Amino acid sequence: MKTTLLMCVMGCALACGGCASKPAAEVSSKELAAARAAHAELKPGASRQAVLDSFKAGNLVKLGNSSMAGAAIEEWKYEAFHDEKERKNLFVTFLYFCNDRFVDSSDQRIDFRNNEALVAKWIGKPSK
Repeated sequence: MKTTLLMCVMGCALACGGCASKPAAEVSSKELAAARAAHAELKPGASRQAVLDSFKAGNLVKLGNSSMAGAAIEEWKYEAFHDEKERKNLFVTFLYFCNDRFVDSSDQRIDFRNNEALVAKWIGKPSK
């Protein structure tokens, strides 16, 4: 009985292996180009929702939110890739919002929690 059950579970796992859906970040080459173009058009001061809506395909994840110097700061990560014959064409950016307004992006995560001057710039206050 145990052997039959184990074989059934293994068979189901093997059979469903090819049924897996594609990763959320996998996009077409046109969608990847559109995401890069949307990123290039981002302007500081744009609303958070408008910026997030500009990324039509790919994987967009909220990494966290913080309250610093009286401001609400959100950090998001956008990633998308397209397989092109044995290599992935990848685009990753981190997006930062202060009080629901776009303030910055970077291809690497920014350690803003330990950078009071940067947070002051995002808020629009002179740094100390």
